[in-house]
Amino acid sequence: MVAGGEPRSVAFELTPDGHELLVLLSNGDLLVLDAETGRLEQTVPGLIEPVTNHENHGQYHPGIAAGLGRIYVSDPAGERVVELDAHDLETLRTFHLHGLPTKLALLGVLEDDSDHDHDHDVE
Repeated sequence: MVAGGEPRSVAFELTPDGHELLVLLSNGDLLVLDAETGRLEQTVPGLIEPVTNHENHGQYHPGIAAGLGRIYVSDPAGERVVELDAHDLETLRTFHLHGLPTKLALLGVLEDDSDHDHDHDVE
């Protein structure tokens, strides 16, 4: 926290469609803002452990990745990554790690609507 106890942003990401801005605050809250108006749409309070050192002296900062209907937030202090449903912000899974996850990248393949001669499954 900064002086006065006000949380500040420690990570942010635009959703792939550019409609929402995801902002992670130092107190661990995730905010979803309308990217055009800046209006607060949703809040997930206490999603991750609070980030206490904003000067990056000895503490790793969290990251956010969004796409394919999911939001992933790294929690270095909690040694985990949290997966959320992008529509209702429900926690789907928590990946507990032995290490300090920070930056995230989301890679995936989008399935197109064309008909192909080969079979493929997406889970």
